[in-house]
Amino acid sequence: MEEGQLLEYLKQLSALEKALGYSFRQKTLLRQALTHRSFVNENQDLGLRHNESLEFLGDSVLGFVISTHLFQIFPNSSEGQLSRYRSFLVSGNHLIQLARDLDLGRYLLLGRGETKTLGYEKKSILTDTLEAIIAAMYLDGGLRSARSFIRRIFRKAFRELQEDEMCLHDYKTQLQEYLAETLNQAPRYVTIGEEGPDHDKIFYVQIEVNGELLGRGHGQSKKEAQRMAARETLALLKKQKK
Repeated sequence: MEEGQLLEYLKQLSALEKALGYSFRQKTLLRQALTHRSFVNENQDLGLRHNESLEFLGDSVLGFVISTHLFQIFPNSSEGQLSRYRSFLVSGNHLIQLARDLDLGRYLLLGRGETKTLGYEKKSILTDTLEAIIAAMYLDGGLRSARSFIRRIFRKAFRELQEDEMCLHDYKTQLQEYLAETLNQAPRYVTIGEEGPDHDKIFYVQIEVNGELLGRGHGQSKKEAQRMAARETLALLKKQKK
């Protein structure tokens, strides 16, 4: 990338700032947050810094803000419960969803190799970039700015936790116990399909009980798909019981 192209790219970042709801005083921090190591290696003459150190800091800032807010909204929860909530909120599957909502892939600076392999869609790159942006915001505007941004993009997830804490329950264990008590049967998890590239697969699972096909689920891992299928099966069985 030539210097003129880089300047043109920087002008386009105003659209991202609008999506972030934050205007950087130090634009170089935002640019660094979006710069992958592969781009720096191929454009050493530009003297740019990649985002790995920012990602390290952003991970800590994110964990602190999430932990603090969980402590505030669930004051009576145990340490184990709070840890499970935090793990859910900062999981790769959740962060990739937030990164895509912000369209971060559109603004990444990637090397030619990463671009060819669709690096702007890869979970690891996008989640690392989101954490780097959080760090850049923290360094540019302080903890208050970073905290405001984190709470905004996590608002829906926090609300869902408060409205339905069952979203984090162990549905597979619940289903197994429910079936043992009511039908004396065990569920069978059947993978019925998968789609997407290796770095971003979606798995589909259906549950079979005593030969009957029940709930379905999907997710970015077989474990997540099984959990969602167990959740749907529980709901179906309890509805039938009524």
